[in-house]
Amino acid sequence: MNLFLGNTEILGLCEKENLASLNRGPLAMGILSGKFNKDSVLPEDDCRSSLDKHGDPYYLFFRDGKPIPIPGFKTVKQVEENAGAMAYGPLKSAQMDEVDLILASMREME
Repeated sequence: MNLFLGNTEILGLCEKENLASLNRGPLAMGILSGKFNKDSVLPEDDCRSSLDKHGDPYYLFFRDGKPIPIPGFKTVKQVEENAGAMAYGPLKSAQMDEVDLILASMREME
């Protein structure tokens, strides 16, 4: 699950039953990591090229703090950064609004 791929039915059930969910791929296989920009071109056979960046975004950890994102990592530094992000807790409403604005502007650029 990430901003582009999600399962709202499962997340809704978890919220209703006050359960946590473990969510693999919150950085969309690197798309949300900051190493790609609007000019980045992925090969057609790369599964990331088929992500629907125009649909409604899904918010994992941003929602209420119960979904637990499990981002990938390649280095110790990335593990430390990923673990350190948990200290900030869920995003505030104003921060979620800012994410929505960024996503809307990305859609306009395409």
